[in-house]
Amino acid sequence: QKSDALYSIILYSLGHIQEPLLILLQQTGSAIDALANDAAQLKPRFSILRSICRIFYSLNYQDLPEYFEDHMKLWMDEFAKYL
Repeated sequence: QKSDALYSIILYSLGHIQEPLLILLQQTGSAIDALANDAAQLKPRFSILRSICRIFYSLNYQDLPEYFEDHMKLWMDEFAKYL
């Protein structure tokens, strides 16, 4: 159940993080692609990717924000690489 206080916090957070988070996901994905044969370099990138996924989940848990809905293809294209 969505509370007004929680929703206000989520909206505030979204305004500051949604676009930079998508850019970070794309940059991390590019780095992972470029370092595919370097296990030592991949480990910290996959740790970053895991954090991005957790943040994404947290921001979308209560409701699907408009930004994520509008940019769904960009998010899902990147996530699909790891399935």
